[in-house]
Amino acid sequence: MKKAMMMVLAIAVAFLLAGCTVTQGISLSSDGNGECGIQLDTSDYFKSLIVDLTSFDKQVANKGKDPDTIILDNSIGTLWSSIGNSSASSYVNFYRTPAPEKSYIGTIRFTDLDKLIADLGSKASRKDIDSLFSMTSNSITIRIGMDNYHVLSELIPFLKEENFEAYGPVYNHGYSEADYLEMMDFILGDSTSENIKNSEIDISFSVPGSIVATNGTMTSSDTVSFSIPLIKLLLLNDDIQMTVSWK
Repeated sequence: MKKAMMMVLAIAVAFLLAGCTVTQGISLSSDGNGECGIQLDTSDYFKSLIVDLTSFDKQVANKGKDPDTIILDNSIGTLWSSIGNSSASSYVNFYRTPAPEKSYIGTIRFTDLDKLIADLGSKASRKDIDSLFSMTSNSITIRIGMDNYHVLSELIPFLKEENFEAYGPVYNHGYSEADYLEMMDFILGDSTSENIKNSEIDISFSVPGSIVATNGTMTSSDTVSFSIPLIKLLLLNDDIQMTVSWK
């Protein structure tokens, strides 16, 4: 279960660093099977920004497609293909809705989480992967900090793209939120700080039992939701932690 959560979080972080809205739900079962669903909604701001931050000029030249379509299709589609190539995934579906909304929607059903994460994170050690999580038979703690951010970068190479990486925590950890937002307005335009402040990742977990403790918001006896502001991910001045326990 913990490995599947990291996989979906990694997808979300990759695109939140450029600014957009991600909504996802993760359903877990006691036998190790489960399902992850994710929806990425892209705004005009997000599409123009991601083109600016990514070195894809040669890829979009003479393709007859919008640059943002090429970039997003490649970035998301490549990961979804890797998931589909694992024998641990029993069902993988990914599609893009038509313009003007242009949302990306994906569903993953899995049977063997250890094999799935091993296939996806072959460049990261098991020790590094496990540093993102602590888990017992009835509790999970997810922690993202500077000491394990590199694990996400190994799982999602897009995070290490040099122009993209410059706007994330690798180079900006330690800035105050006010200074960082002022810098982003100067570099990328006056609307940037407002778009960053309005961007977040919303995650819900459905667990195989009744929740007894969490630092998130319970929406039912077995489901908890978390909302993480984008600025917290961009700077990682404090660890981001999500915990839930059940019986």
